Amino acid sequence: MLFDRTYDMPGTVRAVDGAFVVLERPTGLTWRVHYRHLRPATPWQHRQLLALAHLHAQRLRGAL
Repeated sequence: MLFDRTYDMPGTVRAVDGAFVVLERPTGLTWRVHYRHLRPATPWQHRQLLALAHLHAQRLRGAL
């Protein structure tokens, strides 16, 4: 789990393409960022991303 300092968002690594990393959010949002803009996510940011995944899953269940 990494934190993108450009967009102020944590994400999980989906792919690596040379100097660029593709990050993904639980909602399906993906974006490409240079590795120099990344740092490891803090424990708080890690929990934030897990909470977002839980909320997104709940909303999808309620929408069906």
